[in-house]
Order: sequence, then structure tokens, then C-alpha cells
Amino acid sequence: MLVVALSSAMLFFALSLSNFFYAINIADANRVAQGADILLGGNNGGETFSKTRAELALRPYENDIDYADYFVKMPSIVRVPGGINNAALVEATDLEQYLKKHELKFIKYSEYIERLDTTHIGGVPDGDAAAYSGAYYPAIIGRRFSEKMGLIPGDTIETYLAQYGYFAKLTVFAICEDTDIFASPASITILTDFNTVGNQGNINAVYIHLKDGSKYDEVTASLTEAFPSISVTEGDNRTRVGEIVRNNTLLLTVGIIFVSIALAFIIFTAYLTVADRRVKDLAVFKTAGATPLQTTLILLFEVLITSLIGAIIGAIGGRLLAAVALKVYIPSLVNIITFPFYKYLLAVLISVFLLAAV
Repeated sequence: MLVVALSSAMLFFALSLSNFFYAINIADANRVAQGADILLGGNNGGETFSKTRAELALRPYENDIDYADYFVKMPSIVRVPGGINNAALVEATDLEQYLKKHELKFIKYSEYIERLDTTHIGGVPDGDAAAYSGAYYPAIIGRRFSEKMGLIPGDTIETYLAQYGYFAKLTVFAICEDTDIFASPASITILTDFNTVGNQGNINAVYIHLKDGSKYDEVTASLTEAFPSISVTEGDNRTRVGEIVRNNTLLLTVGIIFVSIALAFIIFTAYLTVADRRVKDLAVFKTAGATPLQTTLILLFEVLITSLIGAIIGAIGGRLLAAVALKVYIPSLVNIITFPFYKYLLAVLISVFLLAAV
């Protein structure tokens, strides 16, 4: 029973990895999209294009668009002077406008935020946001990053700008919960202002929120024509995420086949050991008057019941294992990932089938 339970647990966990892949990728895509209908550019950076050109391309649809968030994103190395380094994704935008549109969940913030016109978590005052954050441009970071780097509001960090070949200095002015734009389990995000990166009017991502979803095809067709070399997808890049998951699932299926073969050998070896111990029982059955067919059916029924109970226990154990893995490694997705009933059923049936086959 133990061997069958272990095989069922392993199979359930393997079958659930596709859920993990999908949830991780869609969460990373949607953390910035925040319900946007269309994404022009790349979710994690890529080829740059003119912000003014994008605004002109969207102007004919200004009555159909609620608002658009413009970003320039670049993978970077962040360091604390005299401290440790960490990879991060710098996401620069018009910080003043972004904070007016999006209500971030601040945990800690600089003293200057007390002077905001709104209640601590609204927009920034009129004028350059950097003027209120100390000597350098402001950086907003998530809780996970702040704890890892030992940062508090007012600290200075340096981020490497590969396009210029130097480290730019920023002042941490706020720390947020790991939600919204900071919700990615795959990367560390630093939200800052366009002025920080000196993008000179170039961007590589636009998240467009439509007032009417029926305009999706028309707007995407227009943007595709205006930007033939730039990707135009759903706001959360769902199609691309689906492709990634399908590719990963294909590789996973091959892995499950090898795992199943290995489990079959393990079960076969365990069954030989059990069968050797049951030789004496066969003599007892024969003495009691059982025919060879009845003896076979008794043993098969016993094996079936034992394997079924073990497989069910294993599937439940696999679910608990998945819950622990989520809690430890990607806690932000604990309430997002679901485990369909058919995966429990598949894990149980495959485990029972493996035992029956050997």
C-alpha cells in the first residue's frame, strides 16, 4: 500500500505542475496589466519604440480608451552600497500619473508622503515626483525585496542601466505588499519614474484599458498595422502564456511516462516480495476448499482494494505536498491555483493500473 500511495502522490504532484506553470506565468503577466485589454510591446521588456508614436496611434480611439499605462522595462542588477546584489526588473513609468490611477498597498513610506493631498496612498503632489523623495529619484519596492535586502524608506539603492553602462542611484520612498505590480513570484520589481532611466521618450510596453471590449479587434488591428515589428496581444498575454504551458506540459508528459515506468518496476519488485510471503496463505485457502480460480480472485480483490485505498491516500498526500510547496515557494498563488477533481482521479487510476499491469 505504501508503494502505491507514494506513486499516486508523485503522479498527482506531477499532473498538477501544469497548474503551477500557468498560474506563475499568468500572475506575472497580469500583475502589471491589472485588467488591461491590450498589451503593445513586451511584458518583461524588449524592443523599444516611441511613446509619442504610440500616443498618436491611440488618438483615434481616445473615446474608446479608459486609460493607458506606458512603461519602459529593463532587467537589471540592483545593489545596496556596501551590501548585496540582486537581479531585478526595473519598471519605469510616469510615476505621478501611475499612482493616481493605481492604489498601491503601502506598508511603509517616506515622511514626505504625509504631505500628499490624498490619504497616503493616492497620487503624488503636482510637479516632479523626485523632488519629494530626497536626493535621487524615487523607487517603490515590494515587501519580499525589502526584507531580502534589508531596506527601509529613505535608503539608497543603485540599479545598473545596461544601455548607459552605469549604476543609477534611487531613494526608496515606499514599500508595498507583494500584490498588484509587486505580485510576481518570478522576479523582483522596482517601480520608478521615467526620469530615473533617461529613456528619452522611448518605451517598450503599453497597457491599454478599453471602455468597451467590443473595440478590441479594431484597436489591435490598428496597432498591428502601426507597429508591425512590435507584439500586440491581450493585456495579460494569455495566448503566449498558454503556449508556454503547453510546451512545458508536453515535456512534463514525457517525464510522467518515465516516472510511471520506474514506479511500475518498483511496484513489481514490491509485489514479488509480498507474493513470496503469501505462499503459506495459498495453502490455507486450498485447505479451506477454495478452488484455484477462487484463490486467484481473492488475491486479486485484496490487491485491488489495497491499491485503491493506497492510491486515494497518495492522491490526498500529493495535494498536501502541493499545498506545502505553494506555501513555501510561491505563497502569493496559494489562493489562485486550483486542483481539478480529474487530476485526483487520474493519479488514482494510473497507480491502480500500474499495479494491475504488473
